[in-house]
Amino acid sequence: MANVSFEVRRFPCMPKPIEKKAMVSKSEILAKGGNFYKFSINGCSSSAELEEYLLIQYGLSEGTIISAIDVLSETEDKKNGIKTRDVWGVYEVIDGKETVTFTGFAYTEEELASKSEIFLASVRNMKEFLEGFIESAGRGMIGSETWNV
Repeated sequence: MANVSFEVRRFPCMPKPIEKKAMVSKSEILAKGGNFYKFSINGCSSSAELEEYLLIQYGLSEGTIISAIDVLSETEDKKNGIKTRDVWGVYEVIDGKETVTFTGFAYTEEELASKSEIFLASVRNMKEFLEGFIESAGRGMIGSETWNV
């Protein structure tokens, strides 16, 4: 079995959305007492950072990386009918590049716990997808190698 491991971290943040509608929503959420949070996956807090990480760490093709990000964003909470992308995604500019950050908001601890579980489920699904892909591709052909000569 391929060994794919992700450390997921959640922390408070103050997003800087680039879409006007999102800027208005941010103000409304703050005015109503909401708080913003961001997730990182192995230190990656945006889709662009995660794409680069998966390329460097596992040597995956662009198509496989896009599929992995799709698995992450399309995971659905069947009970509520909410997908990860519906609650954890804000378009921001990071290091001069427009990307989707893993940012969301909550008004209560219960809401934060529920939305966090959706994100964690999506990371588990992405991990399972990647492990299956790496296993089927043959471990010797995936990833980076270093030699001391």
